[in-house]
Amino acid sequence: MLLALKSKADVKYLPLAELADKVNVKTKYTLENDNLLVSLSKNTSADLYIIIPAGYHFDSDSQRRQDLLVVRSKKFIFKSDKMDVTLKGFCSQASKGSPQLNDTYRLIGFHPDSNLVKLAQFLDSNPNHKDNIQHAVWAISDKKNIASIANDNLGKQLRRLISSIQKIDTGWYTIEYFESNSIDSVFSDRHRHLSGNISFNTNYPSLITIMVKDARGQVIQFLENRYKSQGKHEYEIELDIKNWPKGKYELLIYEDQHVYVQKYNIEI
Repeated sequence: MLLALKSKADVKYLPLAELADKVNVKTKYTLENDNLLVSLSKNTSADLYIIIPAGYHFDSDSQRRQDLLVVRSKKFIFKSDKMDVTLKGFCSQASKGSPQLNDTYRLIGFHPDSNLVKLAQFLDSNPNHKDNIQHAVWAISDKKNIASIANDNLGKQLRRLISSIQKIDTGWYTIEYFESNSIDSVFSDRHRHLSGNISFNTNYPSLITIMVKDARGQVIQFLENRYKSQGKHEYEIELDIKNWPKGKYELLIYEDQHVYVQKYNIEI
């Protein structure tokens, strides 16, 4: 009599956190691209079909280090007594320090913030640049500026998701920050440069003035003051903002110095 083989579709992969009675988990940080080394041992001879889902969270054993969020799920079959699995974890507490070699972690299961789980599960099927991913995590975990995510095609995917979660605008510009020089905080929160593209229309040939005003209405920078032909115009914005206080600003466009054309909001 022939035995029917179990198809992959019939296999049920169990989340690792639900196997605490069968599997012992030890985790440490490495300097590899997949920076979490998860060492497993089991107390059963049975093969275990395991998944570590996107949205799982590993708590650092150090109060000074950031916890790590998994954004790509991993399935595997645990056959032998011991095995190692590698994962990519992203820091989820911008106010704390960067993980260090051989730092140890505890498996928590799904992150308690459902919005971070939603982000991780989105990234599981929509890969992105690692810098975009990290800033997207901080935009949710620490409410960091959505403009820290690049405004390219991939970055816009994450901006739209975060915009829908936090009910904020996706923004038209990108903000770059200084590198942190503190071992206790991996994100400096010190802005240095703003860039983006704007467009506007002129109804007739006219003198176009582009300026930035602060929340008090004070002009802090003139960007353009020249004649433009009638029609649509594209303009690339590059601003040194390292000395600008945090707050709200307006980029304003005028025709012939007094006819209002368009406004772009900025928040740093």
